[in-house]
Amino acid sequence: MKHLETSSANAKVALAVISVLLMATAAIATQPGTWKAREDLAAQRAFAATAEVDGIIYAIGGSPGLTVADTVFAYAPAVDHWFEMSAMPAPRTMAAAAVVDGKIYVIGGALDLDFTATGAVEVYDPALESWNTRRQHADAPQNPKGLAIDVDLNSMPIALWGSAAVAMDGLIYVFGGGNGDAMGNHSCYSTVFVYNPVADSWDTAPDMPTARCNLSASVVDGMIYVAGGSSEDQVSSAFEVYDPSSDNWVVAADLPTARESLATASVGGKVYAFGGLSWKREDAIRFADERHQSFEDMKTLGLNRVDSPREQTFEDDSTRSEPARVDTPREQTHEDDSTTSVPVWVDNPRDQLFEDDVGTWGLARVVHEVDVYDPQTKTWEQPTRMPDQRWGLGAAVVDGTVHLIGGGANATFSGSNHVDTYDPDRFTFWTEVVAHLEGAQGSQWRTDLCAHNGNIDQANLEMVLHTRFNEYSHLDEIGPQKQKVFPDIVEHIGVEGKGLFEVWSDQPLLLAGRIYSEDDIGTVGQFCQFQTMEDGFAAGDTGLMVGLRQKEGLFRTNLTLANTGIRQALVVIDLFDCAGKKLCGFHRAVQPATLDQVIEPLANKCGEPNIGWAFAKVRVAVGAGVRISASVIDSRTNDGTTIVAQR
Repeated sequence: MKHLETSSANAKVALAVISVLLMATAAIATQPGTWKAREDLAAQRAFAATAEVDGIIYAIGGSPGLTVADTVFAYAPAVDHWFEMSAMPAPRTMAAAAVVDGKIYVIGGALDLDFTATGAVEVYDPALESWNTRRQHADAPQNPKGLAIDVDLNSMPIALWGSAAVAMDGLIYVFGGGNGDAMGNHSCYSTVFVYNPVADSWDTAPDMPTARCNLSASVVDGMIYVAGGSSEDQVSSAFEVYDPSSDNWVVAADLPTARESLATASVGGKVYAFGGLSWKREDAIRFADERHQSFEDMKTLGLNRVDSPREQTFEDDSTRSEPARVDTPREQTHEDDSTTSVPVWVDNPRDQLFEDDVGTWGLARVVHEVDVYDPQTKTWEQPTRMPDQRWGLGAAVVDGTVHLIGGGANATFSGSNHVDTYDPDRFTFWTEVVAHLEGAQGSQWRTDLCAHNGNIDQANLEMVLHTRFNEYSHLDEIGPQKQKVFPDIVEHIGVEGKGLFEVWSDQPLLLAGRIYSEDDIGTVGQFCQFQTMEDGFAAGDTGLMVGLRQKEGLFRTNLTLANTGIRQALVVIDLFDCAGKKLCGFHRAVQPATLDQVIEPLANKCGEPNIGWAFAKVRVAVGAGVRISASVIDSRTNDGTTIVAQR
């Protein structure tokens, strides 16, 4: 049996916390969906053109923040690794891409952050790792309305950025887009262009019912679904369907969440909409040209941008503005000293980028919600939220799994190097603590798990124990309409210790567990609560825990933070006495799939070992899927009560 790295003294203290898990509950997830973080891009990107060829995903061009890139990266999901390929002939961002006969056609885009539009069509052949540029016409018209298409013009008929492109039956359909500058002096179009790569010619299809740029398009069963985007002065929830066979448009039910610069993908006959930017007011957000905007002016607008990630100390004062988003996940030993430096990202992490008192600058947020459209029922649902929301991201599907590439975490012209996957057919369940370990006063802690498969198909599952340093997994299966019991699940996996527990399944399961202390007389314990990642706290969420107690020899309170998200979380905790006086404040950086226990913070952090009763306010500044609870323990009996943070 494997023994986890922990001292006996620490084990006894920690296991006293285990006795106070969540209230007795069995959980069943009716909505599938599993998120994972994959290898980061080698560079930050937003608005890269994304395409998939033979199971390899390509991220082409885009913007790392203050410049436009010509680099091309290729991702191999089988080995979870990115490779740098031959660069584009010229840098471009906000271009569209589509694949015909194994070649990637990159169409239009902006040449710089002045939004200088281009009509260039460049073709990348992954087999030869080479580029070919279509002929361009120096006098390409700038307004598509009433345009007579010249079939000898090999570039786009007009220069556009922010278009959407899909390929079907050997043709490439290019929807909408815009031209003009970044200060709001631009136009968005309803035009649909059709490119024939064999004939190297352009044609037009009927205009979209709604003019827009920064939109997205996907194909399901021969129909093209065009989602979201923006016009010159508002974000759009438009969702329209084009039938190439009849050459007609149908206006479908609006997106539940209006958004631009989103990514869509089709999986299992459904359309999934991820991320994007949603405006809170009718006013358009006029993004300043970051290259010419001084840092002082940017602070006035609430940007607080710096050129590159840097170390920054987050003070315990809870009135300080939130620390910025962690740039990339990395291992970090978290000390109890609240002055420990925390790595921060370049931008302010708040969804609310521009305060109302800024005047004409609007209110925007980067979208968490995932909207899913079913063409059979013609309805939308929101089964999940993105744990790492972004806009200007790309999407590609390999083997039924959606890969989301880059994008900005905040409403500025910034990018990230994050890569996430979403498996819409996989169910995931979490519980904070399972154990096989000796506890205080000679107690022996164990965890039993029970799983019921009420479906007509066999359930295939993987159980993963996440410890501080390692992961241990076990594969199993449950027959249809059957229940399976896993006594002492941690020992069953072959480990001695404790950790955060995750269950993956291809079927919805009803799960229940019990963690208990066993002695010669019998057992004392509580049931484990299984939840999904979406049930946890996300960035911007706040909560309250009341009824905390600290009295030497009588009661003690410990805190438990479990990060079921895919990247590091930052949790801010403030403790108060009954009169509302703040006793102390501190923060904890919690790595993904990690359990963090804060032992007696009222005594050890606030210096109040005999405060009596108290309460806590908690806030997640960065991250998602954070489960927060307190354990109030009777020091005379080690009997505990769990207090779960309430939103």
